Amino acid sequence: MTQYAYFDSTKPAPQNVIGWYDTGVLNYETLPSPNDLLELTPEQWRAHFANPSGWAVINDKLIASGPSASIVNT
Repeated sequence: MTQYAYFDSTKPAPQNVIGWYDTGVLNYETLPSPNDLLELTPEQWRAHFANPSGWAVINDKLIASGPSASIVNT
């Protein structure tokens, strides 16, 4: 079961997460480019539920965006 944060890798960092994929629950016909997917740990996946639109990716790391931004499980 793999879970991903989806972001646009062509944008400058930090890249906002624009979607979430859980391949263990749903069977997607297609997924975005691997360059636009960040594989998540179970801890990161659970953390995203608190604020699904409050995340970004910097240097292949998931961070909470906003004033108290921090890297989650680096």
